[in-house]
Amino acid sequence: MADVTVDKNYKVGDGKVEFSLLVGEGQFGRSDVRLNTQRLLRASGSIGNLLVGNGPEVQGKTLRIRTVVNDTVAATNKMSVTYKLSGGAKDLEFTSKDTVDKEGGNLIFEANIDLT
Repeated sequence: MADVTVDKNYKVGDGKVEFSLLVGEGQFGRSDVRLNTQRLLRASGSIGNLLVGNGPEVQGKTLRIRTVVNDTVAATNKMSVTYKLSGGAKDLEFTSKDTVDKEGGNLIFEANIDLT
């Protein structure tokens, strides 16, 4: 079960839909990116311009991103994940934030983006 969950909609266009992710606050994260149940990528750190697919092919599907963020910075327990989609009617960018209770802990961030 995720600690931080967000649900969004993204209107696709006729062109390529791309996804980017940034793990913030200097922390370390590992992400699993799926289109419905099909894994597109599993990666550590940030993700830049991952091709999700052409708009008409991905319309009606859900982009699911699950990121486990580990507190590796002694100066702060803050965590954030910034998500960006491009190639649709207009770009979508949003950030999920939270704070871990203890030094060295982790949080699970989850985003579900319906491609409409």
